[in-house]
Amino acid sequence: MPDPYRLTDVPDPRVPAPVRPAAPDPAPVPSERAWLRPVLWTVLVVCAAANAVFSGTGASVAAGIGFGLLTLACATALVVHHYRGRRR
Repeated sequence: MPDPYRLTDVPDPRVPAPVRPAAPDPAPVPSERAWLRPVLWTVLVVCAAANAVFSGTGASVAAGIGFGLLTLACATALVVHHYRGRRR
């Protein structure tokens, strides 16, 4: 029977080893194009608002179509940026 008052560096084989917590994930590395997403969102909102104004007032059909195409292009770029930047 082992002496319970004896201090040794040898662990008791009957006692399970303590479970160490897993190391936290490393911080994400900011990409070179981190500025692109906020710019795309800003342009998307501005173009969508301009499209709504021009379509609602009927002032210029060509301007409404142009802002609509820019809105569609920004939305597509945001989707592409999302899928290219996600972790695998």
